[in-house]
Amino acid sequence: MILETGATVSHYELISCIGRGAMGEVWLAEDIRLGNRVVIKFIAPGISSEPEVRTRFLREAKAIATVKHPGILSLLEFDEVDGRLFYVVDHMTGGSLRDQTERATSEPIPWPVVLEWGLQVAEALEAVHAEGLLHRDIKPANLL
Repeated sequence: MILETGATVSHYELISCIGRGAMGEVWLAEDIRLGNRVVIKFIAPGISSEPEVRTRFLREAKAIATVKHPGILSLLEFDEVDGRLFYVVDHMTGGSLRDQTERATSEPIPWPVVLEWGLQVAEALEAVHAEGLLHRDIKPANLL
């Protein structure tokens, strides 16, 4: 399976690749059935058959599905196509914390806004920790 703009995976049409890493690719997509935007993370093709990687990817999806909190994305689907695991989560508009801080180059972000963001992150992490989970990749690009 080749991931490219306009391709259909299950009932999702791929719009654009929004991230790539060692573990996989992240795509913005549209749910053809419901008409809403989603984000799909695919396991990388070169490692998709490795049992340890598949186990880790499934564990990541289960962790997302376990935590119920307004500050945590909801897992919408977990599946496999052509040997590649993928999961689907909500699409959040507004960009990441990294995007927000990069846009704020002309004037600083007001302290009340920064404090509110910090409180939101702390509350979401509290929900993660309450489930006995640990987020191991907290960085501005991963905070929406």
